[in-house]
Amino acid sequence: GTSNNISITNVSSPPPTLSSLSDTICNGDSITVMAMGAINYSWSPSIGISNNNSNTPTFYPSSTTAYQLTGTNSYGCEATTNYIIFVNPLPSVNAGSDTSITNGQTILIGGNPTATGLGPFTYLWSPGNFISDSLSSNPLIYPDSSTIYSLIVTDGNGCTSHDSILVVVNSAQGIDGNQITSSIQAYPN
Repeated sequence: GTSNNISITNVSSPPPTLSSLSDTICNGDSITVMAMGAINYSWSPSIGISNNNSNTPTFYPSSTTAYQLTGTNSYGCEATTNYIIFVNPLPSVNAGSDTSITNGQTILIGGNPTATGLGPFTYLWSPGNFISDSLSSNPLIYPDSSTIYSLIVTDGNGCTSHDSILVVVNSAQGIDGNQITSSIQAYPN
């Protein structure tokens, strides 16, 4: 007799590889990830992703989300891997309430508190003129004309938020020398 040898090849698919297994972004930001090692890709869930069948999708979830990537090789075999995006909240920022001052007056701006969230916080006020310290949470200002002061706050995660305050500067209310009268009236006791 004749003998035939049959060879069986196990065609398996290793899981697709990712440029990262997890990332952290600030709320409102996005991140692009590259997947390799497959012919076709499918991401789940399809929320917060630019294209759930891409190997280079852009993610923009509004909260921390775990994604599963299924990769299919040229033989139709599938394998999966996981990817998680942690989403940090933005700091809350309070530049203070719009206000009016008299020309020459100095006031303190910024809320109480100026920022909440994960500290420490860094502050940047602009414009940087007519202000005691543009890096302070509550600087003194002394503008000579109406000004919008913008504040950018960066929190301990590197996330940023902004707010602004309008300071209207009114002309000084003084005594007009032409309106002074020199009459004195005496009244009996």
